[in-house]
Amino acid sequence: EDALDGAEMRGNTTIVSDDGHDDVITQNHFMTIHREDFEEIISTYFHPHFSCFPHDTSLRCNFADLGDGGVADVCFFLINGQNQVLRSLELLYNNLGPLGATKVAELLSSNVKLETLDLSYNAVSDEGITAIAHALKINSSLTSLSLRSNRVSHHGAWVL
Repeated sequence: EDALDGAEMRGNTTIVSDDGHDDVITQNHFMTIHREDFEEIISTYFHPHFSCFPHDTSLRCNFADLGDGGVADVCFFLINGQNQVLRSLELLYNNLGPLGATKVAELLSSNVKLETLDLSYNAVSDEGITAIAHALKINSSLTSLSLRSNRVSHHGAWVL
């Protein structure tokens, strides 16, 4: 009880402050997490093959077998997270299909800083290319787009 003197309860989290500031977050006596470290952790996307921190300018998710669902998660994180400096995104060999490409298109529509996007060796197809082409009408920062080996027909190439 002495360790929690001056602490205030917020939901299930105890905020402990020795100096009157809410700068230490802890759940128990075994671990102390400082607020700045906590914000870094919750603003970071963790995956067994890669991580994306708020200050990263490039993200390489190659060979991670994310599929459409995993790519949707990464895009959701990048759209809603605190990373405002990402310039390069690589999603090579991720079993990315038209649904995942639609999520990448949403990212392109919302991220005006992304300059390089590599979706090579996936299965984006004409449907995914169409979504990306529409997003490129909004995004003016992308200068490099690689779609090598993505089951795109002449129609998909024409849409771009």
